Parts: sequence; C-alpha cells; structure tokens
Amino acid sequence: MSIQKKSLISTLKTAKKANVASEVKSEKMASMRMAKAAAVASTRATFKSLKSTQFKSAKANISTRVV
Repeated sequence: MSIQKKSLISTLKTAKKANVASEVKSEKMASMRMAKAAAVASTRATFKSLKSTQFKSAKANISTRVV
C-alpha cells in the first residue's frame, strides 16, 4: 500500500472519530438543555403555586380584619 493511501486512510479515521465525538457532545448538550428547561418549568410552577397560595392567604387575612 502506498504512503498516500495510508495517509488518506489515517485522515479518514481521524475525521470519523472527530465526527463521532462531535455528535456525542451535541447529544449531551441537548440533554442538558432539556434538563435545564424542565428544571426551570418546575421552578416556575412551584413559584406560581406559592404565589397563588400567598395571595389566597393574604386575601383571607384581609377578609377577617374587615369583619
């Protein structure tokens, strides 16, 4: 096998490894983004429920003071 063919094969193998590594990194980043989005959504839902609970509590306190 000639040196040129060996060099080409080596280059192709290196490129393939780089592509695989890039795909793995992209998948990890995508899963991290999804996890972050889920955490943010969960935090927003918790905050919203706390906010409505506090509003109801404050409204009840105002009602009892007026009477």
